[in-house]
Amino acid sequence: MGTAPVRRSDIIPATCKGREPVKRTIASLLGAAAVLTMGSAFAGAPEGSWYVAPQANLLWLDDDRVGDDDGGVTLAIGRTISTNWDAQISFSGSEHDRPDDGSLDIKGLALSANRVFYRESRVNPFLSFGIARTKSSNDPGLSESNLAALYGVGVLVDIGQPREDGSVFQLRGDLGGRRALSSDDADIKPIDYVAGLGFQYCWGGSPARRVVDTDGDGV
Repeated sequence: MGTAPVRRSDIIPATCKGREPVKRTIASLLGAAAVLTMGSAFAGAPEGSWYVAPQANLLWLDDDRVGDDDGGVTLAIGRTISTNWDAQISFSGSEHDRPDDGSLDIKGLALSANRVFYRESRVNPFLSFGIARTKSSNDPGLSESNLAALYGVGVLVDIGQPREDGSVFQLRGDLGGRRALSSDDADIKPIDYVAGLGFQYCWGGSPARRVVDTDGDGV
């Protein structure tokens, strides 16, 4: 009798296969940002703005957490420090089913900096870096708090025309990772992936903005 061929699906856990959509989403997000930023001008949040950004999230948990991928929420409050940088504090939460009718509740408090590109365009892609304090509560089981590094990409898209008072309403999308830096188990440093979609409202900045010369004619 011959030996049956080993299929890739037989050796890769189902939870790992779910990471492929993350790569496709990253490519789509970056591609859309590149296309939309071409030729746009006179937009973006002015310096000195404060902003609030509620989002709905989809989370892909690390396999070591033994929990289902599920949804969550984030609320960020921040300030436009300069043309290139935003700083924000955010609160996040999510609930996940575990085997045997168990559950996992993850809450976090984070401090992040966003490197924003093409601020004066209608579409503003950005890179995000930060650090978070997370608490994972298992039911049944123990709770664990740890420090985590945050990293990711995102995009802000203006909705409507700039307002005279300098306020801006934008669509916001984020995609990134959350890697534990500390854990009760030194051998386990879970990495979770998070995709978020929501809105960002900015206010309080100077309404004066620089118009970008997108056609290169010097006017």
